[in-house]
Amino acid sequence: MRGPLSIVAGLGVVVVVNLCVTALAVGDPPVLEAERPYEQGQAHEARLVALRRSVALGWKTRIAADGAGLTLTVRGRDDAPVRGLTGTLTLKRPDRADQDFDAPITEGHDGVYRLDGPINLPGVWRVSGALRQGDTDFVFGERTWIQR
Repeated sequence: MRGPLSIVAGLGVVVVVNLCVTALAVGDPPVLEAERPYEQGQAHEARLVALRRSVALGWKTRIAADGAGLTLTVRGRDDAPVRGLTGTLTLKRPDRADQDFDAPITEGHDGVYRLDGPINLPGVWRVSGALRQGDTDFVFGERTWIQR
C-alpha cells in the first residue's frame, strides 16, 4: 500500500511545482530593451557589413574640435587626402541623449571637412559618420573629447 501512495504523492509534488513555475513564467514576461528588436538586429548587421567594407578601404579619420564646430580629416591608404565626400556626422553623448544630433559636413580643402555650429556641452562624444564618394560608402565611428 505504501508504494502506490508514494507514487501518487510524488506525482502531486511534480504537478504543484510545474504549476508554480508556470505561474512565475506567465507573471514575469521578458522585458524588451528595444521596441523592434528584430529590425534593429537586421540594421546592426547591415552596419557591420558597411563597417567591414570601410575598413577594407584603408581610409583614416581624425577629428578635431574647436569653438565653432568640428574638423574631420580623411586620408586614404596612401595618406593622400580623400576629396569629394558628402554625408552627415552623428554626435552622441553617452550620458545625455537630449544633446545628440546629426549634421551635414561641408568640404574644405585637401580632405578636410567641417561641421559648423557650436557644440554646447564639453566632454566625451561619440562621433560617427556615413559618408559617400561617388558610389563608395564610408562609415566610421570614434570617441573624441570636446572642450569649450
